Amino acid sequence: MSSCVINNTTTYFISWMDKKAVSLLCTWKPNKDIVERNSKNPQSQVYEKIKIDRPTAVNTYNSCMGGTDMVDQLISYYRINLRTSHWKRKIYAHMLNVVCVNSHIIRKTKNNLTKGKDKGVQVVSYTLHRL
Repeated sequence: MSSCVINNTTTYFISWMDKKAVSLLCTWKPNKDIVERNSKNPQSQVYEKIKIDRPTAVNTYNSCMGGTDMVDQLISYYRINLRTSHWKRKIYAHMLNVVCVNSHIIRKTKNNLTKGKDKGVQVVSYTLHRL
């Protein structure tokens, strides 16, 4: 863990190894908690539970990332594909994707629509493919 001060705010860089290397930046001093993982013993070829230290920032990130992943997944179904080298147009297309997905989620919530009763996805799909 290392830290630096930017605009009177201390920022901490955390690196942690799970299955892959994970790097995080956070503005609060991270503590550590203990988690159990299954690990294969190379000599006996048997899985054992081991306890390892994990920064609390990783746990906070994992508990809050579900909404972001869901929006990214829904956007991937009906993405507006613009073949352009202009970064402003790509950002505009992404923002339009997010607006369409969020409005669809609000519509489903407001009208108490379940998966089988909702035909609004066809409208969203048609709208996004026509752009």
